[in-house]
Amino acid sequence: MLTDEERVSCKHHLGYPNANAIQTFVLGVPQALESLFIVEGAMNAIAPGAEERCRRTLRRLDRLEEQIEENADALVLTKADEVEFREDEFEKIMQRYRYWVGELCNLLGVPGPNPHDARYSQWNGGGGVNVAVAHG
Repeated sequence: MLTDEERVSCKHHLGYPNANAIQTFVLGVPQALESLFIVEGAMNAIAPGAEERCRRTLRRLDRLEEQIEENADALVLTKADEVEFREDEFEKIMQRYRYWVGELCNLLGVPGPNPHDARYSQWNGGGGVNVAVAHG
């Protein structure tokens, strides 16, 4: 069984909030929305033999996230002494991060990360759709 901390980490890396209930508006009326039932159910149903693989995947994702933070200087510098930074370093790290998020999705049997995850809006098209409304 996954620990509470591992469950928090799964939701974090999959882009889901670590909250019990989310509020949203439906036709202008506040409504409680249980957006985590798929992820929560998957974490509850993980096979005991898959738990260690899940933990390894979470450790990989944590390391990649740390690498993003540690390499923040590369976003500012183009060259330091004899070391040259890749211009696409952040994108390459994010490609690898998304790969392992996909591995976590496959492992848990969830369809994908949260499509509303603000971290990925530049890659998944994020935002909304403009729809014309006719008054008649």
